[in-house]
Amino acid sequence: METDNHNDLLSQLKNLGDSLIQEQKKSTQLQTEYKAGFEFMPMVAVIVNKDRRITVATYKTLEELQKPLEQVFGERGGNVFDCIHHEDSNLGCGYGEACGACGVKNTVLKALNQKKELSGVKTKLTVKRGEKIIELSLLVHARNVEIFGDPRVALYIAVKHAKEIN
Repeated sequence: METDNHNDLLSQLKNLGDSLIQEQKKSTQLQTEYKAGFEFMPMVAVIVNKDRRITVATYKTLEELQKPLEQVFGERGGNVFDCIHHEDSNLGCGYGEACGACGVKNTVLKALNQKKELSGVKTKLTVKRGEKIIELSLLVHARNVEIFGDPRVALYIAVKHAKEIN
């Protein structure tokens, strides 16, 4: 009798384990497909991790920035988009004195912390393009997503206006 109970328990555990493996495979496949689909969207968009480092960028982002993926992956937005403040602190983008008011950074943090979607956030970002300083008027959309169990933010950025300021 005890052996039967033991075998039943082992059988139930095996079935549970098999079921969990199948769910994990489905989840991994869906997340991989989501990432692949995101990369091919024809817009400037990135996915950032909880440290605000870029983990995925659309081909349009790379094209607009004229940078290869190697110069984008693992970097923070200010470094990649050439924000004039990204070197204000030795900690990098997001830690300088002006960064507390950065609309892009604050939108990402809000999406991460509140686990919600933010749409149509208007903000400005001042960037350096060659020798020119340009103020970009942006419309930012951010959505909290989970990829492989890690919290991320999918960020879409539309440049509404660009004005040279020097």
